[in-house]
Amino acid sequence: KRLVSTGNVMPKAVILKFFKNCSEMLRSEESAKLLREAFNRGEDLQKLSIRWQREMIEHLGYEQEFGVNSMMLIPLYYGNDQRLLMEMQLFQQACQRSVKEATDPKMAADLDLSKRRFKPMKGKLLRSGVLPKKKYMNFFKECNNMLTSKESISILKHAKREGKNPGLISVKWQREIFESIGVEQNYGVECLNRIAIDFPKDKELQMQMMKFAKNCAELIRKVDPEGTRKALEAQKKKMQELKRRQTGMQGGRPVVQGKVLPQKEAATAPKEKTVEKEETDTAAAGQASKKQAEKPSEDDLAMMMMMMAMEEEKKKKQS
Repeated sequence: KRLVSTGNVMPKAVILKFFKNCSEMLRSEESAKLLREAFNRGEDLQKLSIRWQREMIEHLGYEQEFGVNSMMLIPLYYGNDQRLLMEMQLFQQACQRSVKEATDPKMAADLDLSKRRFKPMKGKLLRSGVLPKKKYMNFFKECNNMLTSKESISILKHAKREGKNPGLISVKWQREIFESIGVEQNYGVECLNRIAIDFPKDKELQMQMMKFAKNCAELIRKVDPEGTRKALEAQKKKMQELKRRQTGMQGGRPVVQGKVLPQKEAATAPKEKTVEKEETDTAAAGQASKKQAEKPSEDDLAMMMMMMAMEEEKKKKQS
């Protein structure tokens, strides 16, 4: 079958399918094993991930370079499609996470089950599809019980005295809880970030998410108040820098000398004047950049939860 290589950009439905297929591929046990083996051999994991993504483009019936260019043009052609942009961000995070866990799996639940505080459910774990609301509710219930328990505070205070990071341990427990209710940990982390997409009008889930966020924040504050303050300040600076870089794009169109270009002019806008691209390891574009480390990672659940809780408290005080 001949691969498609003409037209302006791949259809939105195909791009969404690409994000979905790649995310599922990257969080699979097979991919995790191959990435760990490649890392042990000293291979470049980003290049390996990009090669797989290019293969996925061809699997969907498109010529590789055409597919890569389509991904690069998403802000221009689909800049106002919030769902597509959110799906792209989740895909980028899946790319980061898969490489990060192969090279530095500090946040992942231990492969040695005997070391886990919360043991995984027997049987096959959920790895794809829309996570049922019941699973979210079970996760929040179990996590909130863990986050507010005296046992957790005692364990983390002891870990802090030994020089360990309480936030990382808390994240490990959250990941363990996902697998204890039958949800693969990486898929579970991704699903937390999909609540706004999959359940946009579910107030109950949103309230449970905020309660979870508040309890994450409170636990770490009790264990390490000074470390929490410093970490929040550093995270806030990262988010401010990210926001500053994003101001170069408005409505999906490049900004040149303060002017938002119309569609026709945008296509020929000088690339050096558009928003500085962050390294996203996205869609096999191969545009690797050291700036990726500056982008806040969704993996750091405890830190992001604390940021959300702080903002919520600020709003309450203002109102």
